[in-house]
Amino acid sequence: MEKVAGSIWWLHPGALLTTVGGLVFAAAWGLPATLYESQWKSAKYFDDTTLFLGMAAILLFAFGVAVSRPLARAGEDNANWANDVDWPRTVSLFRVCTWLCYTGYVIWVGAAISRGANLELVKGVLTGEKDMSYLMKDTYLITLGGLTTLTQFGIAAVILGCVLACAGYWQIVRMPLLTMLVLAVVRAVFNSERLAVIELVVPAAVLVLQLPKVTLQLRREYPAVFHAVPFAAAIGVFLMFTGSEYLRSWVNFYADRSDSIWEFAAARLFGYYVTAANNSAFLLNHPEALGNAPYFTVLFLWRFPVLNSVMRDLFPGMMIENRDRFADILEAGTNPEFNNNGGLLLPYVDFDVFGGMIYWLAAGLICGWVYRRFRRNQLSGLLFYPILLLSLLEAPRIIYWAEGRVIPAFAMLLLAVPLLRVSPLPGALLEQKRGGRPCEA
Repeated sequence: MEKVAGSIWWLHPGALLTTVGGLVFAAAWGLPATLYESQWKSAKYFDDTTLFLGMAAILLFAFGVAVSRPLARAGEDNANWANDVDWPRTVSLFRVCTWLCYTGYVIWVGAAISRGANLELVKGVLTGEKDMSYLMKDTYLITLGGLTTLTQFGIAAVILGCVLACAGYWQIVRMPLLTMLVLAVVRAVFNSERLAVIELVVPAAVLVLQLPKVTLQLRREYPAVFHAVPFAAAIGVFLMFTGSEYLRSWVNFYADRSDSIWEFAAARLFGYYVTAANNSAFLLNHPEALGNAPYFTVLFLWRFPVLNSVMRDLFPGMMIENRDRFADILEAGTNPEFNNNGGLLLPYVDFDVFGGMIYWLAAGLICGWVYRRFRRNQLSGLLFYPILLLSLLEAPRIIYWAEGRVIPAFAMLLLAVPLLRVSPLPGALLEQKRGGRPCEA
């Protein structure tokens, strides 16, 4: 078997979480309390103790990744991975995920129209008319539990679609992939939901860096370019964030308070991550306010229909007037405008210090095991690691893999692993069923 190109440092789970988590924690700890008060209207809660606990979480995760190697079966990277997948079934599952995603968007748009959304409102959002962005998001694009969630099957569709594209099915998947990306961009504009774009683009980029032979050849010849991808990605995220904030916050509240949209966007983007760490420190100091309920690490259970009723019955102390207490808890001590909860410290809030350490050690073991399957081009690794990598990128801000928005993709991909992994087809038949050329050049 042909060995693939050497690994890219930022694709490694231990290196990735250490970098992003360490940078955010260093900033949250090092910034003075006066800056928190002047810039983000919040007291500073992130102290030496929370820094120690945060770094302990990162180190335990990295240790779990390192010791997971014996759990992964030894072997070379699988350069012939395309022979191990039932491609007709993969195409069928891709189409199912795609149409579920489309259905979710149709329901969402239909609900908005039924509430009175019209072209004038759309024009108001696009032209930056004051308050139109908030009106669209908070009045007309309110989600419908269990129905608008169908849009999240787009994550699974993009992952399956990119794997298919790299196996020669580009003609089949290109228009659905482009359509879902456009829908996510529209969603980001009108619902102020930038994550909808990121959770499609990042998994796609991860797979494109891993599978096509042309990419692997470029990785061998120009490794420095690929090691520098995070810097280019950071610029892209900043530009997208700036455009989104212009329509959302700048024209509504801040245009007359700041001279530069670029300075405003940079401070706000930086603030989202620093205040997330600070908010988690505040929550860590007030665990009793959550009624001793495991909340952040199993957030999807509190969001899904039926399951949320079970959780509310089990932990009634978490509810006030039939709604979660989280927003009220944050508002009591922080700025509700910056309401990200800060993922890395939250297992300590849910399970106390010892339980939080076990959580991150176990997370490291699992992520390390999946990463090594991804490096060997095994189907389960290719399907799941892109989502885990995105979760690690978002870890300083939220526990993404515990969010309800990712559960449909997890469920579909979990079904896909045994369904799609079959004996290889004869070469001629495989090429005939593909209807295209493998992406080797």
